[in-house]
Amino acid sequence: MLRTLGLERRGTRGLVAWELGPWVLAAVVVGAVLGVAVPALVLATVDLTPFTGGDARPPLTVDPALLGVVVGGFVLVVAGAVAASTALSRRTNLAAQLRIGEER
Repeated sequence: MLRTLGLERRGTRGLVAWELGPWVLAAVVVGAVLGVAVPALVLATVDLTPFTGGDARPPLTVDPALLGVVVGGFVLVVAGAVAASTALSRRTNLAAQLRIGEER
């Protein structure tokens, strides 16, 4: 729709990224907080020593490499979705879009 108003083809990718950026950032932050908070809550409330075979409670550890891989994978999936939506929007026939607007 914005292309009918004069948005250039290369501007569509930036616009989609601008709209999704805050949501992606919020998802990464909330996911990281929940990823640490839920195991901490479980370790604080449940005695896991029968499952671990030790005498003391297991410590909470965060693997930065694994966290980086998960966040990087999420960002790659979002970037792929932005690229796919941009590619699909480039196939849109502007004349057909304008005609649809007139019929409503």
